[in-house]
Amino acid sequence: MLLRLQEGQRTLEKQTAEFNAGIQTLMRQLSGGIEDSERKTRKMLEQTTLRIDSTQRLLKLIVALLVLSWGGIFYIARQLPKLRDKSVARNDKVPESALDEERIVGWQKGEPPNAREGWEFER
Repeated sequence: MLLRLQEGQRTLEKQTAEFNAGIQTLMRQLSGGIEDSERKTRKMLEQTTLRIDSTQRLLKLIVALLVLSWGGIFYIARQLPKLRDKSVARNDKVPESALDEERIVGWQKGEPPNAREGWEFER
């Protein structure tokens, strides 16, 4: 009976050592998995932060464009009554020599079309 107890104790010690080694291996694997998970989580948080920052910049740009366009529309709306009151008149005078019998302006032969407006052309 004593031999059986000693043999059982040795078997139990072997199994305990194997269980301890197995538990330590599993703990190392779990800690490695936790480290990988932490790295991935950190990387995802950094990417999310970058996306949030770029989205905020885009929204600020959109708001600025809207404010500027509303300001332009408001300015134009305020200027329209003033523009309606002003008449548009041309101050150009056509020389009498350029008018034909039907009072239509024509070009004289040999001169460029814009010669009378002060444009200089070289030939």
